[in-house]
Amino acid sequence: MPSTLRTTAITTAAVALTVAGFVRADDQAPPPPPAAADPVTAATTQPSSSVTGIEDIHEMYLDHGLDAGVMVIAHRGYWRGAPENSIAAVEQAIDRGAHVVEIDVQRTADGHLVLMHDTTVTGPRTAPARSRR
Repeated sequence: MPSTLRTTAITTAAVALTVAGFVRADDQAPPPPPAAADPVTAATTQPSSSVTGIEDIHEMYLDHGLDAGVMVIAHRGYWRGAPENSIAAVEQAIDRGAHVVEIDVQRTADGHLVLMHDTTVTGPRTAPARSRR
């Protein structure tokens, strides 16, 4: 198997296993939303329906009918409570009702896979803070 194909297969499997590991079990009820001063935040943290697995999430994703619910997708996890693209951010997003957590997989110059939104470490989210005088 060529190196690129093998790496793609491993990456796909790793992401699928990560998603499968964070899907809410049948017997778990969604937690109540956190108290929010902003009504928009409170509304977006409510899952539209109880999902029980990857198949339910996929069906919900494909449902575009008039009675379709809202699907909550957390880009980079719950960044307000944990560093973006971290396991803690993924767990907190799921705990707050996200149906899907979209993560950013990048390949480093030496071939390792990392979760990071930007392609460099000098972007606005990762640049060192400037000192104030």
